Amino acid sequence: PPLASPLGAPPPPPPPRGGGGGAGANASAPMHLQSSPVGPLAPVKFEPPPGTDYKVKVEVFLESQSPQCKLYAEWVLVEVVRSQGMLDIMDLSVVPWGRAHLLQKDGKPTVVVGEGEATRFEGPEPQFLCEHGPSECEGNAWMTCIEHLYPDVHQWFRVLSCMLARTCADGETPAHDSVSHTGAGASRACGGMPSDVAPKCIEDVGYGMDAAKVGKCVHSPRGLKLLLEQMDRTYALDPKPWHFPWVVVDGKPLNHSQGMLLGKTVCDTYAAKVAPFLPLVNGTATVPQPLGCFFFPDEPPVFPEIKPNSIFITALWIAGGLAFVAGVSVLAYWKWSTMR
Repeated sequence: PPLASPLGAPPPPPPPRGGGGGAGANASAPMHLQSSPVGPLAPVKFEPPPGTDYKVKVEVFLESQSPQCKLYAEWVLVEVVRSQGMLDIMDLSVVPWGRAHLLQKDGKPTVVVGEGEATRFEGPEPQFLCEHGPSECEGNAWMTCIEHLYPDVHQWFRVLSCMLARTCADGETPAHDSVSHTGAGASRACGGMPSDVAPKCIEDVGYGMDAAKVGKCVHSPRGLKLLLEQMDRTYALDPKPWHFPWVVVDGKPLNHSQGMLLGKTVCDTYAAKVAPFLPLVNGTATVPQPLGCFFFPDEPPVFPEIKPNSIFITALWIAGGLAFVAGVSVLAYWKWSTMR
């Protein structure tokens, strides 16, 4: 499962203060840091003034069964979180809601009363409509309850990344269905629906978590209330998201390139926040950064352009046109024969 090993142990120490450059450090910086005469790598020690929050707030808005969210989590988000020292400079939260909608039964508003396990509703309980079906709504609830009940990011992110990796997204079916050819056109195998995958992920990588406790939260008014809070966070976004996953760093939404370069974006934002509090050396401030900051790419991946064969496409159009004309001719002849 993703992150089973990297987050299971304490994060490796980042480079020493003053050893690294800003976000523009080149690829040779890590080797220079490791061979520096000042000694081995040391944790980044930065004491901001009281009341100063130097961590970078990262919010990832997603859906539990979206293929795009699943790929983004595997290719980008997990790689950033598992990089050495990145969780020391990030305040990460995941908001599972996406394009879901709240359905008001009989047009009556939902009134929430109480907190925690004592949460209840006056009037009808809220009902939700999710983009990829009811199972996605339940998957969103599992993710929300896990993050709420176990706020330690080292703990909950390991389970959430496992869920995203194993859950069947749109167009996927479990492995046994793919083998027996009973699936509906699966593009790749997966582990099952969120309600099946979540308890297994908690058992495998959720060290210290209680699957029964999380399940109770999911199927209770408490879980419904938490989903309403995720809805409010998503609807409060400005500008409104037009795709998911939607990533916001320190209140600013990322475009596609910035989202693919999430690690570099976080490191650059961190350096800009910390630099004003550091002493100047030769007119510049050297920002101590986690070791992971020196290994992120500077440019988004470039996919080769697929150029279609124009002759083949033209032939298909001609063949399709001839088939259409032939079909119309057959229908016309049949109609004429019937009338006679």
